[in-house]
Amino acid sequence: MQNITRSLWLISICLLSMSLIACKQATISTDVDIQTLSYKKTNNTIDLNISCDYPIQANSAVGNAIAEYIEEQMGGTYTHGLVNGDSLINYYGQQLEKDLIENAQELIDAGATPQIMYQHLSFTKEVETPTYITYLFTSESFLGGAHGMHTSQGVTFRKSDGRRFGHELIRQYVDTKDINSLLKEGLMRFFSDQNQPISHDEDLKNMLLIDDINNIPLPSTPPYLTEKGVMFTYQ
Repeated sequence: MQNITRSLWLISICLLSMSLIACKQATISTDVDIQTLSYKKTNNTIDLNISCDYPIQANSAVGNAIAEYIEEQMGGTYTHGLVNGDSLINYYGQQLEKDLIENAQELIDAGATPQIMYQHLSFTKEVETPTYITYLFTSESFLGGAHGMHTSQGVTFRKSDGRRFGHELIRQYVDTKDINSLLKEGLMRFFSDQNQPISHDEDLKNMLLIDDINNIPLPSTPPYLTEKGVMFTYQ
């Protein structure tokens, strides 16, 4: 399983047949207004790009929860409140810019061939319904070495109180046969979309390189809600 996920880099399975685990709370019909903030610095040494859909009402329950999540993912060291998104993004932008410059200089001092150090971060509002909102965080970076890194993670917030959801979305299904059937269905669909059509358990077993096709491991990355169902990401 691990070798397959590495070679494919990122596998996303949208479980179309799983009902949305909607939160039984009062519906909040008001949309979460956002402003897209950015920090960019590009030269012959570094390439830094931060793009962030930041909540305008960062003092509301859900707005504060989203802002807290963004601040945590950026590093968790900002101490000047969450209302001013520009200040927060500039703080981390300057910090990351300094780190990239230092990494580039260390390689040069070590006699290595100069390479552009880059880091691209994005926080995107992917889905919003009357009851929940989902964000997608993506990070791409190269800080020296043989290759760069890419990670992607979604997170869902309940609009009524800002509660953040991850593995809780599937907790009631973890020990049932239903979840494994849905994983098999999603993986077969994924490989078929990659022009590797498979329709039998044995074919899927060979693709995943696992012993028990009826016990597919869940991804460590938390699932999140989309408009079609629950999204799983293997990376």
